[in-house]
Amino acid sequence: MNQFKKVRLIFNPKSGAFRDTFLQVLVKRIFGVRDRSDTLQNKSPEEILNRIVDCLTRFGISVDKVMTQRSGEASAIAQRSAEENYDLVIVAGGDGTIHEVINGLVGSRTILGVIPFGTANIYALETGVPLEIEKACELIVQGEINEIDLGKVSTRKEQRYFLCMVGIGFDADIVKHVQSRFKKIMGVLAFPVVGFKRVFSYPFRVIKVFVDGKTTLQKGYILIVGNTKYYGGGMMLSNIAQITDGLLDACLFKQRGFFNVLGYVQGLRTGTIQKFPDVHCFQCQKIQIVGRWPHDIQLDGEYFGHTPATIEIVPHALRAIMPRKLAGNMVTNRANNSL
Repeated sequence: MNQFKKVRLIFNPKSGAFRDTFLQVLVKRIFGVRDRSDTLQNKSPEEILNRIVDCLTRFGISVDKVMTQRSGEASAIAQRSAEENYDLVIVAGGDGTIHEVINGLVGSRTILGVIPFGTANIYALETGVPLEIEKACELIVQGEINEIDLGKVSTRKEQRYFLCMVGIGFDADIVKHVQSRFKKIMGVLAFPVVGFKRVFSYPFRVIKVFVDGKTTLQKGYILIVGNTKYYGGGMMLSNIAQITDGLLDACLFKQRGFFNVLGYVQGLRTGTIQKFPDVHCFQCQKIQIVGRWPHDIQLDGEYFGHTPATIEIVPHALRAIMPRKLAGNMVTNRANNSL
């Protein structure tokens, strides 16, 4: 039975799932990105939105729908929804749109629901949310509400929360140089194209970090910190990470240059990166990035700014709907981690 009385649907009509070409699908498969069984090709955003609303209505959920018009708007809509005491905010979009929404909902009692329409859909992969519209709508009704962790990045200018991962250094530089117009035309292809170009000119300056307040300084050239197992689609950063364990999972890459980066990408693709002798992988609750050189930062695939910065985990920061079996396993593992 539907337990939600006041529901808002935030729909991003520019999500990556609406414009896959053959080459984009090929790249997605190379990087382990899941395919959806319900096709969205040749469907207008308005048709997709109406399909979502009709499906939710069949499951007994009446929604106030909002279609975003520009980047950053979803965060303001989500915050306003929380202030107006909405029980549930449903995001129909990609990880970038979800990223915006969680920054509007954090600290509130409003629950997050997701209908994935992105390119990588890391959050859906991590939590078991189906990609298909009808199955995702059904989960919103039949799933279980669970408290999930968020990561938080603080710089000298601002702070922002992330749901899946944060990158410091080279991968953030790629995100910075993938202009929105180029991304719109190329889709997921934009990132490897820009990455190949930038790897030969990027300076790869050393990244210095302190972990959990310890005085030992650690150094590397790329830092990726996850709140989930996955990075950039189906690539795996850590096979033990969970979105409810109260921990960050980090990899500090010790080498630089084209061939090392190529090897690291392969390690992430095959889920073997933790076995690399020149990659330091660890769990923690807080990372401080120091040093004279500013390094670019990306959060959930969105450019944020530059270091110095502090990255920390915020346990139980948000309420979200996920499959019942998965939610139960996460609660059990959280209890075990607290023993």
